[in-house]
Amino acid sequence: EVPGTGRGERPSKGFAAAFSLIHVLQQAADLGTAVGGTAAQDAQEFAKLAAALGAEFHASFFNPTLKQYDNGAMITYVLPLALGVVPQSDQQRIFQNLLTKVRMNNGTWTGGIINNRFLFDVLHDHGAADVALAMLQRQDYPSYGYMYFNPYEPARECMWELPDAPFEGTGMNSRNHHMYSSVGHYLLTRVAGVKQVAAGEFVAVVGQLQRASTRMTTARGDLHFSWSRESGGLSVEAKVPVGGRAHIYLPAALDALSLDGEQLHQGQGVQEVLPLVELHGGTFTRVTVRHGRFKFAAPGSAGAAAVHVV
Repeated sequence: EVPGTGRGERPSKGFAAAFSLIHVLQQAADLGTAVGGTAAQDAQEFAKLAAALGAEFHASFFNPTLKQYDNGAMITYVLPLALGVVPQSDQQRIFQNLLTKVRMNNGTWTGGIINNRFLFDVLHDHGAADVALAMLQRQDYPSYGYMYFNPYEPARECMWELPDAPFEGTGMNSRNHHMYSSVGHYLLTRVAGVKQVAAGEFVAVVGQLQRASTRMTTARGDLHFSWSRESGGLSVEAKVPVGGRAHIYLPAALDALSLDGEQLHQGQGVQEVLPLVELHGGTFTRVTVRHGRFKFAAPGSAGAAAVHVV
């Protein structure tokens, strides 16, 4: 795409609206489940309605011959995968078509804020985390890097309302806007790998970066999670707040892992160890720990990051 040439491809009218209705119902179901009590009963009805409308969404927009939804714009692959309405038998083909779409667009995104809210999550969750990361590391148009490193009007502390703001005039073209800031959700939950799934319960997943470090402030205290990949292997550190519990996903075989210099095993704060757990297209050892500090290690290439070729 060329900046200043107008909005890129978009779905047909009603596609994004239908997605949004179903997604809101899914969120209401999740919220009711978390609140509990009578809200949990309401959640069951919201979930049933979301599932029924999801089936209608698939039936209305899916083309079984072309293996695409709606008109084949990038967003029409992203949103059905994000909703979870794509049948298992078609998921791999739909995702491969999304990767093809990314490749045809020079390895970057098309579309707008709704597409970008879910694009990076979908890529990561279906085993192409490196493709999502590569998009964020770009500085040409269109990209997040373009906002901050373009030669015309580089952003400083804020995000733009439009990805090509210097070329789009003065109408609805703020330089201090939240429109594309949803990428922060991806950075925290996928790149940093940290998510709170219940009160005092966390999931922490080692990602594909060479190193990362994050801190999440919660009602029980701060959760710290970091990892680094060096020539000597993988090193992972976690600090779980008092009264908390964390499920830590380590991309290495159980027999290659150590905890505080000793072979990893249950006991001393480790509640459970599960090998060969599939997540986001990879295989992990899942270690559930109580509150405290933990330092895991795996030698050599045991914890190496996978590379997905697009």
